[in-house]
Amino acid sequence: MTVVEFYDRDSAENIAGALVCEPDRIVFVGCSEKQMQKSAAIYRSITWDRDLDIEFVIKKTVKNNLTKICDTLIEIVEEYEDCIFDLGGGEDLFLVAAGIVQNMYPDRVKFQSFNISSSTVTDCFSGNSYDVSHMVKLGVEENVCLYGGKILYESDNSEGSFNWEIDDEFGDDIFVMWSICKENPHQWNKHTHALGIIDSLFRAEGTLDITIYPEKAKQLLAEHGESYVSVRDIMSELSKFGLIKHLCYEKNSYSFTYKNEQVRKCLTKAGQILELYVTMKALDLCDSDAEPFFNDVMTGVCLDWDGRDAEADEVNIKNEIDVVLMKDMIPIFISCKNGTFNIDELYKLSSVANKFGGRHAKKVLVATDLERMGEQAKYIRARARDMKIRIIENTHKLSSSEFDKALKSLYAGL
Repeated sequence: MTVVEFYDRDSAENIAGALVCEPDRIVFVGCSEKQMQKSAAIYRSITWDRDLDIEFVIKKTVKNNLTKICDTLIEIVEEYEDCIFDLGGGEDLFLVAAGIVQNMYPDRVKFQSFNISSSTVTDCFSGNSYDVSHMVKLGVEENVCLYGGKILYESDNSEGSFNWEIDDEFGDDIFVMWSICKENPHQWNKHTHALGIIDSLFRAEGTLDITIYPEKAKQLLAEHGESYVSVRDIMSELSKFGLIKHLCYEKNSYSFTYKNEQVRKCLTKAGQILELYVTMKALDLCDSDAEPFFNDVMTGVCLDWDGRDAEADEVNIKNEIDVVLMKDMIPIFISCKNGTFNIDELYKLSSVANKFGGRHAKKVLVATDLERMGEQAKYIRARARDMKIRIIENTHKLSSSEFDKALKSLYAGL
């Protein structure tokens, strides 16, 4: 079987035919041979990893010449007998040409259309549709690769994604930290930001042990342009739940040991616990068949835009997105804000989502203290609506079931 794909810049449109039909070959028809060759290499890698041995063929034609487009399609049909034209992508003139050629070769050409939003394939002659969601589940890394990027990990780059190990125990720790945070997100942010700076100054290198000298901390923080915030207020609460151990107060200092490295990262970065709470809730969410609702979930995803190492005189464009969910082939990009922020965050979110999800991407802002921002919050809400960014507000006030419902609604639309 041969699937003919009209090359579309929205990469999800072009990979769908390979995943659904598992054909012998995919023939790309388009105007830019360079772009098609680049995309074919990416698709070949993805299908190969799925044990699909698919040949990718490139056919260049002229964009605004119906006759030449028809000639290209005729050449394909005469070379490969069993052709399915995927009408899900491509420009109008290519679709017109497909109709002309099908009329010339009615026994050799079939039409199908794949709907990414509903994960259904429609036979364009019978009108019959069928669900193929079980065949088109992409992972976050596959989706990023599909759009020409790659995920940078901490093992490869100090600013890369940290590989969280979210087992049952750490999941419990996340929910405990969130239960403390949600009582006063603003205060939690102040404490974790302060502890992050103090940690970098006082923690014994290579250990989880820290001894804090408040007077010295005030002096060092002032030298860094930061104000000292006592973190003692939250220490007893964390100690009670075992998130820190060996808490000891001396006359001029106090010390403790973090439960583990993952807990340390949560307690020393403002906003980290909201990201992990969203991640945990997404991982726990199931559909009506008790199957995971999202086929992949990642947090703290560091994205390299072009998927290659920069030359000496080049700038490597990178962005971090707080949480990325995959529902079948649709990516959902989430920015988590556990405090105040400015409107630039909306543009950053939109830019990343458009790059790595095209027109199918969902954009979401999960916030706690938006109402603390007064008049600016009204402007952010209005701008988010214009940019088709969904906002989940007052996350700390939502019950567990209310937040589950909000997460499920992200796939349905805005």
